[in-house]
Amino acid sequence: MSYDLGVTTTANPNEYQFTIDNLDVPASFTISNIKYTFGDGTSYETTDPAETVLHTYMRKGSYSVTATVYANGQEFTKSTTVTVAANHPSYQEYLLDAMVMYNDFGETTLVPMAVDQSDGGATLEIVNNPDNSLYPNRSAHCALFTKYNAQWANAYTKLPDGYRFDLTLQPVFKVLVYGKAGDKVLLKLENTDRGGNAWQTGTADLIYTIQEDNKWEIAEFNFTGVSAGWDWTGDIFTNDVTTDPNFNKDFYNVVRIMVNPGDNSGTFSVYLDDLAGPHVEGLK
Repeated sequence: MSYDLGVTTTANPNEYQFTIDNLDVPASFTISNIKYTFGDGTSYETTDPAETVLHTYMRKGSYSVTATVYANGQEFTKSTTVTVAANHPSYQEYLLDAMVMYNDFGETTLVPMAVDQSDGGATLEIVNNPDNSLYPNRSAHCALFTKYNAQWANAYTKLPDGYRFDLTLQPVFKVLVYGKAGDKVLLKLENTDRGGNAWQTGTADLIYTIQEDNKWEIAEFNFTGVSAGWDWTGDIFTNDVTTDPNFNKDFYNVVRIMVNPGDNSGTFSVYLDDLAGPHVEGLK
């Protein structure tokens, strides 16, 4: 089976029409369902491949759109990117001057966390809290990040398509850490739109050093006055990501956390919990 995913704008603000074009179905195949995923957390299903599907985006941003055709127990998927230049005229921005919980690895998962094995092996597991007897962490579960002979393997949280961190009102990220005294926990922000060149506009490294063995500690990372980018790449750079409009809003979409960055001499682990940071406008 083969087909193309057609995408065109309509005369209405931020409205797009999606179609299945040039569909070639083998005689032995029967289409059972077609699912469109619009990249903003919504989707639409139909059984009619000739249907023109309309969707309106409320927020500006780049959205990954897929159309999946289900036939004879198989899936055939086409993908494209829709870039919306401006918010819908009826959309009202709402930004809190406060921190929000992204993930407590138990009851709250506003944004999931994954693992980037990078230049070596790494794992990320949801485990029982190694010590929930005292403040600041009485929760039942947490995450355990471990890297194996890797310099830059990391645990990361990526915002959904169309969402970005806003550092203008709240520039602080926090995460609970539990590990070995002296181990270093790095947190940085990146823009994955740059693909393999994301490092060029990533923030300078902020590092928290664990103070005591096997005790929950609050690691705070304040990006006020933190630089980003590298002037020798010929791209954008800044001395302060919270005041530069190229960086402080609608730019960063990834938080990366590492343990003992740059050290590939063995196995290193850190427990993580209650990752929090600036309110993300529109995300709920």
